[in-house]
Parts: sequence; structure tokens; C-alpha cells
Amino acid sequence: MYKLEGQIRFSECDTSKRITIPGIINYFQDCSSAQSEQIGHGIDYLKEKKKAWILSSWQIIVERYPELGEEIEVGTWATDFKGLYATRNFSMKTKSGEMLHMPILSGCSWTSLPEDQQNRERKRWKPMGWNRRLRWNMLREK
Repeated sequence: MYKLEGQIRFSECDTSKRITIPGIINYFQDCSSAQSEQIGHGIDYLKEKKKAWILSSWQIIVERYPELGEEIEVGTWATDFKGLYATRNFSMKTKSGEMLHMPILSGCSWTSLPEDQQNRERKRWKPMGWNRRLRWNMLREK
């Protein structure tokens, strides 16, 4: 498992001084990007291969939202690869080890697309929306 440490910043919080769902997702994406860079499959590698990873869905169940200034540790690990698709799980916990969400249900799906298809595909996806106990998906527009 790849791990990344951080501290909840003001810009990631809502009016209750707790991190927002987009803030949590940003930590997850930063963690997976950092791992990709570390193993040599980061942005430059993808650009050279004319490929990109396109996020297709998230499923996150939050047990507790960390507060402003709280130190956290984010972890990620790849769970499956099938053709163009890959899945990855994430965990977020406090420095003391308290799990902030259920790691088995916090995952995402990715699709690898050739560079020339990326702009066409991006226009066909739209966000569904979210709430405090999140299951956020991207749906294809008909």
C-alpha cells in the first residue's frame, strides 16, 4: 500500500470546519498520482504513450469527517486490472490509526483511453451529485 501524509487545510473545509467530499477525493487522487509517479507511470509516461486515466466512478462511505488541522494518512492500492479498466481502493485514517471511512467500500474505477479519444469522451460524461454518505458516479449522457 502506498501512503501519503497530510493535514486538513482551511480550503478543504466547509462551515463546520470539517473536510468536504471533494477534499477527500482530492487527497485520494493526489495519493494515487504520487504512487504512479513513484513507480514511473506518472504524467510524463502517460503523455509519451499518448494515454490517460479517466475516472469513471467513486464509491465512498465516510465514518467521520476529519476537522481543520487534523493530521491524516491516506493510503491506496490497486485491486484489479481488466483490459482498459482498473480499480483501486483507498483508506484515510488519523495519525492515531482511527479509520475515517470504510476502506473496502472506498474505491474507484478508471479507464485508460488513447489521447485522441479523451476530449470526445469527456463531453459524454456528467456528474450525478453527492451527499454526506457518498456514492458518486459519473453517468453517460444519452
